[in-house]
Amino acid sequence: MNSIQCTLSKGCADCLKVICDLQKIGSCAHASDIAVKMAISPASVSRILKLLAEEQLIFYTPHYPVKLTMRGKIVAGELVKKRTGIEFFLNRILGVSPECASELSHKIEHIIDDDTAVRISILSESLLNRNDCRNLRSLLAQKLSEVQKSSPER
Repeated sequence: MNSIQCTLSKGCADCLKVICDLQKIGSCAHASDIAVKMAISPASVSRILKLLAEEQLIFYTPHYPVKLTMRGKIVAGELVKKRTGIEFFLNRILGVSPECASELSHKIEHIIDDDTAVRISILSESLLNRNDCRNLRSLLAQKLSEVQKSSPER
C-alpha cells in the first residue's frame, strides 16, 4: 500500500488518473483537457494540480502541459489497478453490467482500503481460475441468474 493514496482526496485521485489516461494516449495533459474530462471548473483543476505538485506527483507550471513524476506514475498505476480489480469483480464475478460495474467501482474505490481491494482481486482470480472452485462457480452462476431475472437493470 502506498501511503500517499491515503492522503489523496477523491478529486486529487481522479485528477491523477485523468492525467495518466491522457499521457497514455499520447496526448499532453493540459489543465483545460483535465477540466473537461473531470467535468469541473478550470479553477478547481488548478487547485488540484497545485496540491498534486506539492505531493511531488506531477510536474506543474501554469499554462504548460502537466506531466506525472515517477512517483505520480506509481500512485496512478496503483489507483487504476484498485479500480480495475473492483470493476472486474463486479462485472465478471457478480454479473453486473459493464456500465454499472464501471460506475460502481468508481464510487467504491474511494471508500475501501487497499487491503480490501487486493482481497477482492484475489477472490476474483481464484474463483475464475482454480479447478477446486468449479462447483462454486456453478452455484454462483445459478444464483446470479435468479437475481438477474428479478432485477434486469443490473
